Amino acid sequence: MRSILRLLTVLVLVPASLATSASWGAPQGGEEILSPDEFLQGRDLGADFTLADWQEVSGYFRHLAEVSPRVQLQRLGMTRGSRDFLMATLSSEENLSRLPEIRRMGHRLSDPRGHSEEELEQAVNEGKVVLFISPGMHSTETSPAQFGMQFAYELATSDEEPWASARRETVVNLFPCTNPDGLDGVVSWYRKFVGTPYESTGLSDLYQHYAGHDNNRDWFMLSLAETRLVTEQLYKVWRPQVYWDVHEQGSSRERFFVPPFRDPLNPNIDPAVITGIDLLGTRALLDMNREGLSGISTGVSYDMWWTGGNRNVPTRHNIIGLLTEA
Repeated sequence: MRSILRLLTVLVLVPASLATSASWGAPQGGEEILSPDEFLQGRDLGADFTLADWQEVSGYFRHLAEVSPRVQLQRLGMTRGSRDFLMATLSSEENLSRLPEIRRMGHRLSDPRGHSEEELEQAVNEGKVVLFISPGMHSTETSPAQFGMQFAYELATSDEEPWASARRETVVNLFPCTNPDGLDGVVSWYRKFVGTPYESTGLSDLYQHYAGHDNNRDWFMLSLAETRLVTEQLYKVWRPQVYWDVHEQGSSRERFFVPPFRDPLNPNIDPAVITGIDLLGTRALLDMNREGLSGISTGVSYDMWWTGGNRNVPTRHNIIGLLTEA
């Protein structure tokens, strides 16, 4: 328990493998790291009436991996629609040079059985907090994939806080988009009709070929290729301490949501995991309020009972599962 508390302390103070096919990450010296705005050549990231498709999103992460020593990119496999499914790993150069050791320390902490107190203390002292981030599960929520581009740029380049300490104290594994097929479908549809009376109409096809919006209901059954790729990284390769599922809030309710989740809480989940969720969500609420943001809800709307979502299933593996809606 002391080990977990120390890891949580690091997370609160820092607000916040194995490739199957290909990887990027040998930086070319002297080449400039472009911001997302610069990479998109002529439009700002997140500008009104524009969306970034998978070629642009994935292309930006390839660019970061090629020019930054703080970014590695792996192709984990293929989506159902034959697009690359990618995962970026961001941290300090020192941490990236010792990823196998950091993974071993994470495995030891995730299942301490058979290890002495000294071995667990070593894992805390020599390991790093591992955070997984999954934007873009629901493809009609178009902003998370663009958020991931800006987040990765800041984490890879900024020497200001909290970015500098985040690189030093954490290893961040970020999926640029957890549903690339759907992202392209939604973006293509929007570009076809933007500026017409049909601009706000919905995609006429399922944005996940088999499951549609229910691609976030598959995390206990693992019937989809994308779900299986993420799950392998979570429970076989890494075993992170925190999983952050990034969603976009609708336009008819509160502007932001952060945990804690709605009562009653699920008594089948370890109380320490629930407390960790509450702790990190409350810290996020504090930081946003101090920045003058309003419209933030907590303790409402979203519960902890559904066992098929990608922020709920990890809690059954002693991973702190966070959901944000923004």
